Amino acid sequence: MNLEEYTLAIGKIVVNLHSLEFALRTFLWNHESPQNPPNWNTQIPQLQVGQTVPVNAFTNYDTLGKLVDKFNSVVLPVDASLCVDPEVVGLRDALAHGRVWAQAPHPPMQLVKFNKPSNGLVTVTHAERVDDQWLQSQASRVSGEIEKVAKAGLKMQPSKWPEAT
Repeated sequence: MNLEEYTLAIGKIVVNLHSLEFALRTFLWNHESPQNPPNWNTQIPQLQVGQTVPVNAFTNYDTLGKLVDKFNSVVLPVDASLCVDPEVVGLRDALAHGRVWAQAPHPPMQLVKFNKPSNGLVTVTHAERVDDQWLQSQASRVSGEIEKVAKAGLKMQPSKWPEAT
């Protein structure tokens, strides 16, 4: 794997994480306003910098972890198999806040993340070798979590989740 292939593979994981967050927010937004219309009338492509809109599941400042918790609390009583694995948050945090190191400017690389300092020390909270296998497995892992949200949407909010064609 060369550096360009590595970059594309990391990008695929990041895009999947963005898609997961979008799907979670959409599900929770639909859950907040089960009757049409939704709890705001703004079209997303028309949003402008400086515009104000109501706080809802789509616009709030919830972290991915909080979104997963909220989603799972709604879905668990209906179908536990559709709950999102909360450990996906660790992957997102490692990619967002971790450090990537390689002995040469090409893969494989090492991804490490540290916790907040305490008494002048930090603890390693994430350490993984990022190679082809890891990249493929993480992209598939996050894709599987997106599928769970879509299945939950189809099952619990069928009029708001069109089946994929």
